[in-house]
Amino acid sequence: MTSSPAMQPALELEHSIAPLPVGTPMAPNLAGHIIPVFEEEYCTETSLLDTLQHRFTFNGETHALCEEVDWLRNPSQDIEWHILLHKFYYAPGLARRYSLTGDTSNRDCFERLVRSWIAQTPNGYIATDVTARRVQNWIYAWWLFCKLDPDCFSEEFTDELTASLVDQVDYICENLATKRNHRTMALYAVFLASVVLQDSARASDWRNLAVTELLNNIEDDLLADGVHCELSTDYHHIVLRSYLLFFRVAAMNGIPLPDCVQKKVCLALDFAAYVHRPDGDIPALSDSDSRSFLQLLDWGAELFGRDDYAFVASRGAMGMPPESQHKVFADGGYAILRSPWERGESFTDARYLVFDCGRVGEGNHGHLDALNIEVAAFGQPLVLDPGRYTYDEQGDYNWRAHFRQTAAHNTVTVNGENQAIYKQRGAKLKVFKPQPACALVDSALSDEMAYLHGVVSSPNYAALHHRHIWFVDNAYWVILDRLLAEDIHDYALRFQLSPNASQKLTWMKHDAGTEIVGPGLTLFIAQQEPDVSEEAAYVSASYGSKRLAPRICAQATAADYCFLSVLYPRRHSFPLIEAHHDGTGYAVLIDRGNDFDTWHWSANSQRMLRHTSEGVQSWCMPKGNHHG
Repeated sequence: MTSSPAMQPALELEHSIAPLPVGTPMAPNLAGHIIPVFEEEYCTETSLLDTLQHRFTFNGETHALCEEVDWLRNPSQDIEWHILLHKFYYAPGLARRYSLTGDTSNRDCFERLVRSWIAQTPNGYIATDVTARRVQNWIYAWWLFCKLDPDCFSEEFTDELTASLVDQVDYICENLATKRNHRTMALYAVFLASVVLQDSARASDWRNLAVTELLNNIEDDLLADGVHCELSTDYHHIVLRSYLLFFRVAAMNGIPLPDCVQKKVCLALDFAAYVHRPDGDIPALSDSDSRSFLQLLDWGAELFGRDDYAFVASRGAMGMPPESQHKVFADGGYAILRSPWERGESFTDARYLVFDCGRVGEGNHGHLDALNIEVAAFGQPLVLDPGRYTYDEQGDYNWRAHFRQTAAHNTVTVNGENQAIYKQRGAKLKVFKPQPACALVDSALSDEMAYLHGVVSSPNYAALHHRHIWFVDNAYWVILDRLLAEDIHDYALRFQLSPNASQKLTWMKHDAGTEIVGPGLTLFIAQQEPDVSEEAAYVSASYGSKRLAPRICAQATAADYCFLSVLYPRRHSFPLIEAHHDGTGYAVLIDRGNDFDTWHWSANSQRMLRHTSEGVQSWCMPKGNHHG
């Protein structure tokens, strides 16, 4: 490939796999070196044995299809089930199983499914992004089958498969999304096809288009701090995976890329390093599942020689820890507070909080969750984002809307309303402008006392919500939620606990607060007249699956009001917490065994004070119906 001047100089990358010389075929019509990707959920032994029998389980729903699969009929009420069938995530798994067992039924099943799909399905069926995923998975599977046995498929099937891939890739090129994750995955599919189908007359055009537009996409879709513009932790990592695969496959096949794109991709990796919880999974913020993408940090360490990525990827076993303990991603609207990076088994013990203090992301993947938090400590999540659960909005109850609503998140609702204008447009609910205005307006990130202040205003009501968070001695969090309004409103503060806390909570009412003790966490909410209750709620760690989990709800009716909360993660010892109300505010005493902290909030002075044996710290919070 001849590169334009803008594509020089080439990246100097180191990789452990020797590159296959460009143009050297490993099988008829197949050349180049690629990196197959497996979605393990669809590539387990059980799943693949079912696939051999045309029995498919997606999103927790199983359907047995006929021997001759009817690709144009969806046996499920959920379109996402049909989409997953057409994406062929099981195809690379069949190829891997063939390489491990030599069982030719895997090869025969792949060929049978591909041939029947080609015979029945028009180009572009369902959506371009579905076509892109299928192209990738067919290529991964084909490459793996032929790596073991270059002659495993007949010339007739090889020609049929190649012709279909060419048609599908041409369709993708002609129907690219304008931006965001669908465009990224489509362009990577085009790039992948250009590497393996080098004999095609279209390969050079595909490669020129894919390389040029992927480079543009990196600049356009990643914000200045590296966070993906859709502001979903899951889609951030899905897109980042495509970018890293693009870098690695380009290097393996001698395709030069410019140095300038490294910075943006490294910033995206920085976010990945910080946002992963200490247990190795990501928080399910906005449309996300809670799963691990640590492999991407391993790739980043290899590509860019970064010891800090290796440290997080290995969970403290290798490399060097990141320079900063805490991190703010101002453009993406996220802040992470955590205890110091530790090696070995202590890595997972870290105390961790992520603060979602940004706007609703681009596209339709954002949740109505401004000032939401997630908390983890000692190897387990304690306060959880509920996740996404489903994209399906059909049926007697709209679960999609349920999981997106403000009331499902760890923030404050006003009058029971969503923060954003969320209403019907066409067949689905959409977020409309003007959107909530949310921002991180102050932060101070010292190792012993970290402080964050975020604020959100909504077009749906006149109250302003300020959230102040203190992370104290790397041990616990104090959260002050200030609601400011001229008129009386109904306020509700919620904390979504883990399913592990179900049926395991101990409640203690105090004169000026409520203490809830559960597995690994003591939650204390200071209120003069406690109105705190447990709500039955759901969390979803993966699409299509939901679990009951307790949600704590504190309510008040007022104009101006403050909720003062303490979140104290525990391993063994229990803190002693007391609260007093003096008519103007609250004093919360925390006995930590070897020290005392007293936090005092005064509504008159609009000041938060922390008293310790070493002195007094003070934070001034002027009253006003404005940001800041």
